Amino acid sequence: MGFVRCALPHPVYMVLPDRCLIKAAEDYSGINLPKTSAEVEVDFLVSSESGVLTLVDEKQTDNPRISFCTPRYEVVCGLTPQQDAYFALRLAPLSLRTHNQIARGAVRVATRTWRMYEDLPDLNRQVYVQAGARQAQPALTGIEAILAAWKQARQPMRGEPVSNAGPSPAQLTFLANVDTLIDLACQVELEKAARQDRIPVKGVVPAAIERLSGDAYRFLLAVPAELKAGEYLRAGIGEAGDSGPGYDGVIVESTGSSLVLRFHQSVDLDLLRRVE
Repeated sequence: MGFVRCALPHPVYMVLPDRCLIKAAEDYSGINLPKTSAEVEVDFLVSSESGVLTLVDEKQTDNPRISFCTPRYEVVCGLTPQQDAYFALRLAPLSLRTHNQIARGAVRVATRTWRMYEDLPDLNRQVYVQAGARQAQPALTGIEAILAAWKQARQPMRGEPVSNAGPSPAQLTFLANVDTLIDLACQVELEKAARQDRIPVKGVVPAAIERLSGDAYRFLLAVPAELKAGEYLRAGIGEAGDSGPGYDGVIVESTGSSLVLRFHQSVDLDLLRRVE
């Protein structure tokens, strides 16, 4: 990905309605934005030689959205009904999202000149009518060249790692460290659960909760207990802290008189039913 220059040998026209400028001033009061289309034209002309940074949103294939960006703001445009000029839909300060998109690659549109018009009648009057007679003057947008340059700008650069090449060694190390931290946290929780007081149980039944993965069972408590979802418990036989047979589980539901434990491994229901 990078910056691709798109040189257009013809002028580019844009219709920038006053309401677009007024709405920008209302939505972003206090931010230095252009007040007239003439100011926008000057900003574009300043960048005409190096090229105005341009982004493309191709969600609407028949009329893609084009964002022309200056150092202070962007003008989001579509095409006019005649597709002979750009029509400004929104003017706004450069957002963080736009900065990130530009950093990933953009097109530099370098045209012979830029011309801004307040509305479509103004465009038609000044471009197509000369000396009182209507003449078919060439009015091109260069949209095909811009789209072609955009596709080139979004291609991975030579030597740039491909996104589907799999995790790098550094990423694998990071994931391994995360797994270790998770294991340590689980071990701490289980040790904490092992030190808890013994909770007598009078019955165990399967818990029919479809959203849960793994084996889940409801334990009917002989005495009320205040337990919270997310805590770890060991269901087994013997005194608290005993390393006898049992299963480690996490509480997913607690009502005071019963609780639901989820076990990630298969469990022996007969053994659970002998839990005291």
